[in-house]
Amino acid sequence: MAKSFLKPFSLTTGVLLLLTGAALAEPAAIALTFHENVLVRDIVFTVGNLAQVEGANCALVETIQGTVAGLSAPPGYSRFLSAADFIALRLRNAFPEVAFSLHGASRTTIRTDYRTVSVADFEKKIRSYVDSAVGWKPDEWRMEITNPQDSCKCLNTSYAVTVWGLRNPFPKGNTNLTLEISQGSKNSRLTVACIFSVTCRVVAAKNEIPRGTLISTDDLEIRTMDCTRFAPVPFTDYNDLAGKKAARTIKAGSILHQRMVLNVPVIEKGEPVSIVFSKGRFSIAVAGIARENGGKGERIWVENSATHKLIRVIVREKGKVHVLQGGAAI
Repeated sequence: MAKSFLKPFSLTTGVLLLLTGAALAEPAAIALTFHENVLVRDIVFTVGNLAQVEGANCALVETIQGTVAGLSAPPGYSRFLSAADFIALRLRNAFPEVAFSLHGASRTTIRTDYRTVSVADFEKKIRSYVDSAVGWKPDEWRMEITNPQDSCKCLNTSYAVTVWGLRNPFPKGNTNLTLEISQGSKNSRLTVACIFSVTCRVVAAKNEIPRGTLISTDDLEIRTMDCTRFAPVPFTDYNDLAGKKAARTIKAGSILHQRMVLNVPVIEKGEPVSIVFSKGRFSIAVAGIARENGGKGERIWVENSATHKLIRVIVREKGKVHVLQGGAAI
């Protein structure tokens, strides 16, 4: 008969196994003592903000303390939370193996801490942005912030500030900028109302310049004037007008700007041109006729002399134009 190697089952062993099994099946006990009033400084609040968490399992206590309990009210406002509902609907679903016991307040008031910031608090940041974005010379312009008292509430914690919105590098008169305060995923914005005053050197007509006349430095003079209410951006240097002619008759004393002048054509309407088509290393040229005047770098229509097809081209030099990249074949 085979010899058994099993040890006899003792009463002591059975009791130990039963006790061990009972201990393993017993849920972890966590006591939550809810506070009546809570002040938070973030866009969310945790269980550790709401209540004192106690239990024998330190790792479990730490995990529950750090669990996000909900979204905070806007800065300066409050929200309320029912302790019993929070345990029943949130914690028991998140930690089904834990036995929670409720102590302390039955309802917690959660206030969101805040600070009030105004446009004036960020004047240095605003001016730094404008200095980097403005195209006027440093001594030509001055900016006044007209709403320094405008304010908003934000979280009473660290933040990053961004200023943007100067679309025209030559601002004049009333201009609005945007100041954005970022705190995690929460952003608050303030409108910054400004007035830009501009006094600069401009090019003026010293005498009348007839329409179509090539503009010469003899026709011009430099003046310093307040351009704040002058809508177009004026020319500020004689060199800006080199190779340009009057688009209309310019009266003596007028401040010159882009809409008053035209580029002197490199190619005249009706003039024969060489139409160049290039693709990679391949390039061909055919004869054509200009159907518009065009200055260097301007786009005009020309006609292929052989096919009489109209082609959109860019003027490169006297008598030579190039078919636009991706344009129709010649």
